[in-house]
Amino acid sequence: MTPVMCFKAFTGVVFPTEADCRAHEREMAHRRLIGLTEEQVMAAVERRDVELAEAIEAVGTKIAADRRAAGEFRRARNGAKEAGGETLAIDGPRADTTCDVEQGEPSGPNNEEAA
Repeated sequence: MTPVMCFKAFTGVVFPTEADCRAHEREMAHRRLIGLTEEQVMAAVERRDVELAEAIEAVGTKIAADRRAAGEFRRARNGAKEAGGETLAIDGPRADTTCDVEQGEPSGPNNEEAA
C-alpha cells in the first residue's frame, strides 16, 4: 500500500495537485462570499481569515477584469494627463467635485465658471 496525498477544495472537490485545487478555488471564489456575516468580512479585511480575504480579492479582480473588457472601467496610463495638466481620473467623478443639493448641479474647483 502507498499513501496518496490529495487536496480538497472548500467546495468538497478533491484534486491530485495543489495547483489544480487552487485554480478550482479561484474559479469558485464567489461561492465563499454567499451569506457572510459582518464579523467574517471584518476578519478578512483585518487578515485574520486569509483564505476568505483571498477569495474576496479574486472576486474583485474578476469583476474589474470583466468591467475593463466591457469598456465600462479602464485604467489610467501612468502619467496620463488632461490638456490642463491634471491627472486623468480612472473612473467616476473627481474627488474635488461636490454636489449642490438644492440645484443638483456639480460644483467645485473644476466646475466653477471663470470669474
